[in-house]
Amino acid sequence: MIIADHPALDFLNTIGAPKGEEIEWLENGADLCAWLDDVGLAEAGSLAETAPDKIAVQARALREQFRRYMNDGDPAIFDQVNSILAKEHSHLELLQTGEVPQLRRVWRMEKPEDLLVPIAIAIAELLAEDAPERVRQCNGPTCTMWFKDISKNNKRRWCSMAVCGNRAKAAAHRAKLKSE
Repeated sequence: MIIADHPALDFLNTIGAPKGEEIEWLENGADLCAWLDDVGLAEAGSLAETAPDKIAVQARALREQFRRYMNDGDPAIFDQVNSILAKEHSHLELLQTGEVPQLRRVWRMEKPEDLLVPIAIAIAELLAEDAPERVRQCNGPTCTMWFKDISKNNKRRWCSMAVCGNRAKAAAHRAKLKSE
């Protein structure tokens, strides 16, 4: 589910219970590669066939450390992210796309551990550059999803109106009918 409006928060959402039952989207190395491709953090296709499942275990450990920071302010995420950032191998590429050229980062994905670098950068950027009051957890009673509120009025409450928002509206409607 790519719903968070920031890749670091979408990373937190790679495990969740949007409909009540917990789902793990990073079961193995191939899942991690597919997720990186889906969110546009890196083109990990070359490692998809060979990425060992232990890299998915490391990604899940990073995710849980990040979750502890988001929930409780556990500062251990800084050491973990910094140790991954120290291994960064990338270069910038200038692309001619239409009238305005674009700059994009190209990752050297030589070994499975390199898959964690773009995730660590996304986490670092979220923590260092984004307004913390714009980052929140869904108000759905059973939902564990996070999102960045990019609405003009800064009042987004649900990870997705199609899932949690509709459920809340339906519950409010049933409660109103019951009280009449």
